[in-house]
Amino acid sequence: MFRFISQLAWKNLMRYKRRTLITALAIAMGIGMYIGVDSMLKSAEQESERNLHDFETGSGVITTKAYWDSKERIPTSEYIEHSNVLLQSLSDAGLQAAPRIQAQGELIVYEDPYPVDGSMRVILTGIDPVRDEKVFKLQKTLSKGRFLKEQNPEVILGSWIAEKLNADVGYPITIVTRTVNGYMQTIDATVVGIIDAPDPVINRTGVYLPLEYLQEMLEMPQGATHIFINFNMSNVNKNEQKINEILLNQPMLMYHSWEKLAEDYLAIAGAKQKGTSFILLLVFIIAAVGISNTMLMAVYERMRELGMLRAMGMEDADIKNLFFIEAGLIGIIGAVFGVVLGIAFDFYLVTYGFDFSMFLKDIDIGYRVGGAFHGIWNITTMISCFFIGAVIAVLVSIFPVRRGLKKTIVECLRK
Repeated sequence: MFRFISQLAWKNLMRYKRRTLITALAIAMGIGMYIGVDSMLKSAEQESERNLHDFETGSGVITTKAYWDSKERIPTSEYIEHSNVLLQSLSDAGLQAAPRIQAQGELIVYEDPYPVDGSMRVILTGIDPVRDEKVFKLQKTLSKGRFLKEQNPEVILGSWIAEKLNADVGYPITIVTRTVNGYMQTIDATVVGIIDAPDPVINRTGVYLPLEYLQEMLEMPQGATHIFINFNMSNVNKNEQKINEILLNQPMLMYHSWEKLAEDYLAIAGAKQKGTSFILLLVFIIAAVGISNTMLMAVYERMRELGMLRAMGMEDADIKNLFFIEAGLIGIIGAVFGVVLGIAFDFYLVTYGFDFSMFLKDIDIGYRVGGAFHGIWNITTMISCFFIGAVIAVLVSIFPVRRGLKKTIVECLRK
């Protein structure tokens, strides 16, 4: 009986090829687009976390509690004194660490060699050229010039901020900032390098000076606002325990994991994941409406056929199965085409991607992706979409089928 019903269901679909094809294509487009968007967003999340770790957060950071409580103001006066002692303790524990200073400043340029006079608010970052490369990959992204040397009045810029200023290697630059005691300090430096990192935040805002020179200018001998740490993320608990043991006798200091540093990004990523799930919900709502409408039309167009089948002794359960199989076949056809379309999207994204660099130079979208948005092969999503598409198709056909079977055999034959 099941074989007969299956064959009859297939013949019925072929009788209405155009309707079947349109419904299946609607499902396919929704599933294909979702697979492509999911692929791109998951790839962006992976790349963002990698770039955050490599250029902004490391595995974690140590600051003073006072600095962390008002970190939005970048309170340079709340710094770690004698940071070299703490760095040595971390090194003895087998941990790679790098001190940094972050301070607010105003970057000023003057006409000749620059096109016009101008200024902009920036965040200055003082780095130790030797220690920094053990935690971050900034030096590997140098695209022009050379890297910093300690105790020299020099600066390296992110590529986008350099482009905005029309700055080049060898150009002079003036920076106005405040010391830890609140006095105004003017720094005349030379641009010695330009970096082009995969992290858009670095390219858009990066202004780096030698740590020792910035310590001197800010009246912060041997001080640092941050000590970033890099360790194997497979032993997070063990390494964080080492750090907390080192800080036991220093109650004014506290350790923060990279997740804590990147909580704003993680919140955005979580919201976008929910948005992707909402897109999936809309896709299946649209597909469900299409399938439900198709099955409702099929039931009413074939009402006399249903009456004849019931008069000849076919059970209502078999008739239900007939329509369920029809709906399931539509769902499977749509899901197959949708997965194929998704594979095509994924192939393009993985191979070429979409280049959004011209938009990212001035707009922060949250993701730490520097230029092209690529994709990943999301096999789990493809399998899930295939089965969900087929199952949804069967479920939404229940209502129109039950509605058609409420009529008596005589009422069906009169249609």
